[in-house]
Amino acid sequence: MLSEILFEIPDFRRGQGKRFELGHLLHMSIMAIASNATSYSQIHIFIKEQFPALKKKLHLNWKCAPSYSSIRRVILRTTSAAAEIAFRKDANSRELNVSYEDDLQVISFDGKVIRGSFDDFNEANAIQVLSFFSKKSQLIIAHEVIQEKTNEIPVAQELIPKLGLKSAVFTADALSAQEKTIDIICNSGNDFVVQVKGNQKSLLEKCINTAETGLLVDEYIESPEKGHGRIEFRKASVFNADLLATRNDKWGNLESVIAVERFREIFNTKTKKYEPKPEVSFYVATNQLPAIKYNEIIRGHWGIENINHYVKDVTFKEDASRIRINPQNMVRLRSWALNILRDSGVENIAASLYKNSVNIKNLFKLKIW
Repeated sequence: MLSEILFEIPDFRRGQGKRFELGHLLHMSIMAIASNATSYSQIHIFIKEQFPALKKKLHLNWKCAPSYSSIRRVILRTTSAAAEIAFRKDANSRELNVSYEDDLQVISFDGKVIRGSFDDFNEANAIQVLSFFSKKSQLIIAHEVIQEKTNEIPVAQELIPKLGLKSAVFTADALSAQEKTIDIICNSGNDFVVQVKGNQKSLLEKCINTAETGLLVDEYIESPEKGHGRIEFRKASVFNADLLATRNDKWGNLESVIAVERFREIFNTKTKKYEPKPEVSFYVATNQLPAIKYNEIIRGHWGIENINHYVKDVTFKEDASRIRINPQNMVRLRSWALNILRDSGVENIAASLYKNSVNIKNLFKLKIW
């Protein structure tokens, strides 16, 4: 249960004068964010206005609602590492309820800059957070702050084995097409599908050569889609990756090369005709699946952008937040609220936030306990 997991986070405060338990304060803060609160002050307003209902629901004997300073201090100073452990435990318990008997567990990872978290006064850049996102459940299962003077590659390499996943398929953008990342994922008992671009020039050349001369294993052609002034369909072709391995067995864990051809016809408003715009992208994989499945996995990778990053930016106003001290704690609370909404079957996140803000009974129906 969420309430029990939150109480596993160590309280940084001294025992004397501690009027409000840290677990309850964090729980209420998550509820506030799930009710459209986007700042410390709005969290405080939510808790103060809804205090009688919250007090009754949580069986509290508090005489008054916590102050703004108490709420801000708890969110600000809670140990980030301990909070992340609790977050992953809660996400894992929710992920375990998802059935993967007839499907693969596909996990996408990608970095995101929290644009409003920069601090010019202290010469601090905006923080970047690496998130891991489950395609089927649409849950964020983990995140890690990417420290300055590094990037998401070593952070992902360190975090992947710690997730404890087995037989999952990881996906990432071309930045993560690294031999070490591939080896780490394979050694952890999982697989990897990743795009290859110019940052791996020789590998890209071998993928192109494989698509031209290699053994075709399978292919799949999508039905055409029409909309937004264009007609588009895709063809995914799977080839054996034998031509990729070098003499020292570099790229030896790769089994498949996938060529995804996108055939687009863009409507030209001047000529009043659809004009063709073909393009091809290459991917490598450590397994060998049907072309239709690779096409689904590759298209689904951008769910981490559309379903996760975009929703947090536009609906939860994450990029607009000007929290500059330990902003990762508020990032985590937003992720917690989003996971609860997703796990509760909510499809329209923005509408749900508004409904919860006007009627707390809607909030209490969610899997928030």
